Amino acid sequence: FGAPLFALPTGKTAVAVRPNPRLWKSLAPALSPPAPGVSGDVAPAGGVSALLEEGAAGGPGAQRLFGLSYRMVVAVLTVDTLLVYDTEHAMPIAVVKDTHYAALADATWTSDGQSLAITSLDGYVSFVMFENGE
Repeated sequence: FGAPLFALPTGKTAVAVRPNPRLWKSLAPALSPPAPGVSGDVAPAGGVSALLEEGAAGGPGAQRLFGLSYRMVVAVLTVDTLLVYDTEHAMPIAVVKDTHYAALADATWTSDGQSLAITSLDGYVSFVMFENGE
């Protein structure tokens, strides 16, 4: 491994990264044969930044950035923002900002993957709850 596969665009240093405990049904169309330069489960050379430049990722049309038949979701915390990403979009699928007075400290998903508890340095805990299908 010479370098990360890609870097998530957070705009600030990440405080915590928490993967959702569930695998989700893909939103993208069925897999087609990989495009030239794409192996079975990674993005093309240039990674997510190349996809962003081409305008292939983000928006309502999901893309299989990694060629997976399922979707993984990950929460990324910065000092003041929660960003939720999945493996089919290069940009966040959800953003929650300025919900605490002090810096965010940690987060954890519930076992069903539908809610996320967020803590801050002032001792407060907030819950972000996602509806079915979100």
